[in-house]
Amino acid sequence: QIEGKLKAALIYQQNDGLLFLEPSQTVAELFPGVFVPTAIYQQFSNGGGTDLYGVELSLSGKASETVNWDINYAYINLKDDALQALQSDERRSPHHRVNAHIGYTQDKFSLDLYGQYVSQYVEAAEVLDGYFKMAANINYNITDNVTLSVSGTNLTGGNHESYITATETQAWASLRVSF
Repeated sequence: QIEGKLKAALIYQQNDGLLFLEPSQTVAELFPGVFVPTAIYQQFSNGGGTDLYGVELSLSGKASETVNWDINYAYINLKDDALQALQSDERRSPHHRVNAHIGYTQDKFSLDLYGQYVSQYVEAAEVLDGYFKMAANINYNITDNVTLSVSGTNLTGGNHESYITATETQAWASLRVSF
């Protein structure tokens, strides 16, 4: 018996009248040739609006008493009036995301593996490739109150970018004591 669950959600969000802070300028840059004390001048401008729509589907279940799993898929489409002047491509948010997890628990031991796929998108006018990454967590309950854990992220070692910063493989161990 799978003991499965299926969930679905439709997404729609509309934002109108967005305001953006224009890049800073000094008063001297705005009025060349006029002596004024150095000061920063900033102003807001009308950024327009955005429409976001999509769908999210998730499925979860148990393969056995010791193995559980889940997977979800999200499709998001962003139509953006706000930043069209800065960037004509509206893929600043990836259209497709897939997350998957499988977990195993036996007595005092548990293992969880996670995978994530993110499709190609644009950030700061640069096209960033889609990527796949994996993470894992291993727990051993030494006693009812003491747990040793070893975890890692980006285990596939791919050097992809996420929002303006590059990601790297990370691993750590922890000892949790509760009382």
